[in-house]
Amino acid sequence: MAAAPPRQTYRRASTGCPAVLARLRMMRVTQHMGKAWSEVLKEHDISLAQFNVIAIIGGQPSLTQRELSQKLLVTQGNLSQLLLHLEPRQLIERHAAGKEKRLHLTPSG
Repeated sequence: MAAAPPRQTYRRASTGCPAVLARLRMMRVTQHMGKAWSEVLKEHDISLAQFNVIAIIGGQPSLTQRELSQKLLVTQGNLSQLLLHLEPRQLIERHAAGKEKRLHLTPSG
């Protein structure tokens, strides 16, 4: 009686380390979520940086521009540019409070 030919088995490529595999899967999920989020923001014609400004002002109204720039880790000049794009769209308002300006969301913001 002839011996049966050896059966071929296929193995998935393995990193040999469960932590590496978990990290790779997490990166893939993060990439998919980032892409989906970018599409949502694009539909509303808003950048991620602009969204971050709106989110922080919404959570902490009456921040000064200086406080907001520190929270976002951007310069006050960069923040001014972001605000210049949001103000004409009536998403935020700047109210003078002495020498500083306090930021508030509008109802549409």
